[in-house]
Amino acid sequence: IDIDSASTILKNSSEAGIWNCVNFITGLPYETDEDIDATIQFINNHKDCIDEYYINAFTLRKTSSFFMFPEKFGLENIKKSPEEYCKGFGRALDNKIVKV
Repeated sequence: IDIDSASTILKNSSEAGIWNCVNFITGLPYETDEDIDATIQFINNHKDCIDEYYINAFTLRKTSSFFMFPEKFGLENIKKSPEEYCKGFGRALDNKIVKV
């Protein structure tokens, strides 16, 4: 979904009385400062139709497209398993809690 479509959906659903909760993912491998600024601007521009939002940190999961097809996203040198990336953080990983 592109930015214009997301904007239209948020506005239309808000006008229809639908509660809008939006999840953002930050820390993608190719994310730039400009991308972060654009996300902040999007939130500010839509604060009248976003009722709630969450900002989540990107994590590399073995079932994700990023892990399975890294070349599609311009990623290189993915040598560690997702478990090693998350070790020590107690994060949920494939419906299991990684013990610290």
